[in-house]
Amino acid sequence: MPEKNPSILPRQAVTYCIMFGVGLLVFVLLGIYPHYAAIKRLDRQATQLKSEIDAQRVLSPYYMKLATQSRQKPPQGLKMPRQTRLKPEEVKLLSTTFSEMARQNNLLMNAITPDIDSFIGDLGVLKMALTVSGRYSDFRQYLLKLAELPYLAHIEKMVFEAKPKSMQLNLQLWLAQK
Repeated sequence: MPEKNPSILPRQAVTYCIMFGVGLLVFVLLGIYPHYAAIKRLDRQATQLKSEIDAQRVLSPYYMKLATQSRQKPPQGLKMPRQTRLKPEEVKLLSTTFSEMARQNNLLMNAITPDIDSFIGDLGVLKMALTVSGRYSDFRQYLLKLAELPYLAHIEKMVFEAKPKSMQLNLQLWLAQK
């Protein structure tokens, strides 16, 4: 009878070793690597957030200083009306109020557009967009009259545009309402 060589591995054992190696590789690629990549991504986000927090810590004293300065009282010569809120019946008259103010200052009211979401919601403010055109020198008096409105809470945006033969002013206002 022929003798078997003990140094040669049986074919089946080699197959099992290869299958074990492929299984281990699949486990590492599908199970461990995605978690490793997610941890790296989270580490980058944490580093970025830490740098943003540090920047906010540096800027916060300046913000507090500017916030306290903005709460100062207006100069004595400037008339500031007592703040009131728009009543629901006054909302209907807004377009005529703004149009009349524009007419008195030799301006043309092009558009008055209320923001529907703020009109319907209980935000306490009514956002409006106004478009007025005319001579540049007439806008000053219009803006001063606008500032005298007791229900004007905030002017969000003011943009002047040069048009042929006139200027156009686009305003976004917040009006306090009940």
